[in-house]
Amino acid sequence: MENMDWMKNDMEESVQETAIAEAEAAESGAEEAEKAFTQADIDRIVQKTIWSERQRAERLIDEAREKANLDAEEKSRAEKEQLEKEILAREAEIRRRELRASALEMLADRGLPKELAETLDLSGEENMRLSFEGVEKVFRTAVQRSVEERLRGGELPGRGAPAAADLSRLSDEEYYKKVLKKEKE
Repeated sequence: MENMDWMKNDMEESVQETAIAEAEAAESGAEEAEKAFTQADIDRIVQKTIWSERQRAERLIDEAREKANLDAEEKSRAEKEQLEKEILAREAEIRRRELRASALEMLADRGLPKELAETLDLSGEENMRLSFEGVEKVFRTAVQRSVEERLRGGELPGRGAPAAADLSRLSDEEYYKKVLKKEKE
């Protein structure tokens, strides 16, 4: 058994020696291969590497500049869009003011109260005109009904004021008492 152990150890040593010899041969072959490069070859390889790295760096710089330009363009475009929105909002406000002024003028020309301007649609000239005509018609109808109701001698809804015929029968003193009493309420 000792014989076998010795043989085994001997085989392992020979395998190790072979591996070492092969490694040394490879190193000497590599040294010979390394010695095959001349200084001109090394200079050429270094120059080629430097040139390719320089090209790569320039390409990266160009890409960064393009990206910066795009970022600047996007920023400029966003600012331009924001300004356009603000201008449109200002123009819409000016149009609304002009329509309101026009509506107030129309109300005054037709003898209608200026408070009716709040009920008008000021989103556009045509919308304002149509809503003005509707409001005028409704207002004049309401006023006409109220006048007719007073002339008939009835009380106005929610007012409770005496009819015109009742007031004409009162003395001046009674008339002022009733009118002042109603105004105080």
